Amino acid sequence: MERLSSGDPRNRIYGLLGVQDPEKELEFEIDYKKSACLGAQKESKRKGIPNLPSWVPDWNVEAATTPFEGPKIELALPSQFNASASLSHVESQSTLEPRHILVVNGKIIDYVVTEIEHDFQIGTPIQIEQYFSVNFHVKAWVMFIEHGIKVGLVSEATTEQLQAAVIRTLTAGGFIDSLASLDVQETAPRGLSNADAIEIYHELERLREMLSNGGPLPQDWSELKKDMHRKLWVNTELCKGRRVAVLMKHWIMLGPSQARQGDCIAVLNGSSIPWVLREHEDGCEYHEVVGQCFVDGVMYGEVVSWNEDEADNFVLV
Repeated sequence: MERLSSGDPRNRIYGLLGVQDPEKELEFEIDYKKSACLGAQKESKRKGIPNLPSWVPDWNVEAATTPFEGPKIELALPSQFNASASLSHVESQSTLEPRHILVVNGKIIDYVVTEIEHDFQIGTPIQIEQYFSVNFHVKAWVMFIEHGIKVGLVSEATTEQLQAAVIRTLTAGGFIDSLASLDVQETAPRGLSNADAIEIYHELERLREMLSNGGPLPQDWSELKKDMHRKLWVNTELCKGRRVAVLMKHWIMLGPSQARQGDCIAVLNGSSIPWVLREHEDGCEYHEVVGQCFVDGVMYGEVVSWNEDEADNFVLV
């Protein structure tokens, strides 16, 4: 959407009404007297349209990240993730409430302990050293989380669990091969297994130590190893524009670059991917949307133990 030209930002919404499902009548009146920012009363800290609520996408600004869904989102295939375990959003918002707020349902499942500073600038073949800079930090990140466990800030885990979690986090669960057929993509397993992820971790460590010592590629560096690194290269594009952060319960996440200590991770009913939320300055009953995130062990509904009626309400501003 951000690449489509529009003299009036409202046309980015109104222009979609002509291609809506005819069997679903949307009670949406075209009115150019309405504000482009949906009547928001609070001053927004975001770029683009002023006074835009945090939960409203700003299509005037080009996206800084690749969708977690990878190529699937362009192929209009069902989401590979299901963080809310297929729970539906229950409408609970009164028509009398201000239009700049959105009431959603879900549960807070974790908190950010601290963010990890790293400049993810991956994406072009000439930046292959950036690929190595990301993947050569995996051991340091595992050790950093282990320190958090030692001082009591992070839940217990074995080194092998952390190794697997870090690899799955950097690849958003596993390899999304853009050259794969639709059949392969639709029947792909739920992310990398622990064994496969740990094998990749040790391969990266082996390559790091070898190149750090100035040595050539080993003779046994087979086509299989080369293919693994090719797929890692493709998938670490997901890291660009995002930040790795340490979590209290689930160890590590890949989320928005604006994420910071104290932010909460929420699974919202009806959403396939978890969200980073932040308490608003006006009080804990209000939250700002920071962005989507990947959290290992959450993406397929593993933590959902509630039904629609048991979910908490979140007022997004």
